[in-house]
This record gives sequence, C-alpha cells and structure tokens, in this order.
Amino acid sequence: IPSVKSCLEHRHPYVRKNAALAVFHAHKLHGETLLPDGPELVAAFLEQETDVAARRNAFLMLFNENEDLAIDFLARNMDDVGKYGDGFALLVLELTRRVCRRDPSQKSRFVRVLFQMLSSTSPAVSYEAAWTLVTLSSAPTAVRAATLTY
Repeated sequence: IPSVKSCLEHRHPYVRKNAALAVFHAHKLHGETLLPDGPELVAAFLEQETDVAARRNAFLMLFNENEDLAIDFLARNMDDVGKYGDGFALLVLELTRRVCRRDPSQKSRFVRVLFQMLSSTSPAVSYEAAWTLVTLSSAPTAVRAATLTY
C-alpha cells in the first residue's frame, strides 16, 4: 500500500491514474482495514491533480466510496467541470441522477452544472445533460434549454 500511495505523486500521469484506480479497488475490496484513509487520500489527490484521466479515476473512487466528498469537490469546482474532460462530466451527471433520485430536494444544488454541460462540445455530455435536466425538472426553462440541445 505505501508504494501505491507514493505512485499518486509520480511524475507520469499514466502512473497516477492507475494508482487512483488501485486505491479505489483496494478500498472497495478491503474497506477500512487496508486503506482507512482511502477517500481522504484520493480527495487530496483530486484537488491537486492536473491530468484529465487521473482526475476522472479519482472522482470515480469518491463517487463510489464516499459520495459526500465527491459532492463537496463538485461544489467547490463547479465552474471548472467543463475543463475536466468528458469522462469526468459523465460521472458528474451520474452523481447528479443518483443523488437527486435518492433525495429530490437536492436538485437545486446541481442545476447550474447541468445548464453548463448543455453547451458542452461533446455531444454525449450535452445529450446526457439534457436528458438529466428533463428527468429532474419539468420547469419550462429547463425543458426549453434541453430541447435546444437535442
């Protein structure tokens, strides 16, 4: 485990992205016994990471292992989601659907990022954002914005 943790700080992005996945799977399979600080470690890694793939893998870990940390990261970096790549944006959309399905009162928390993603250069991201927006809201503004995306 110490060698995996040290790989999170490696100079090559390929090593860092795979280290993030290794931490995710170690924490998923062995939980708190093997990596008690796994989510916090990955959250700190996510804050300073610059590589798109490594950032996506780290967010995937938080998305699955500690949703509150993922939501906190998203709240702090909502304006930058478009810069984090398509894979990251699709994870954010899945997180939005999961959280809002479980607790509909959280919808307002994610509306801004959904509207941002409607204008994504990626057709997959803009389509998924439109679909998510329509499923979460029946407000005329949301429906109109989503139909313009289709």
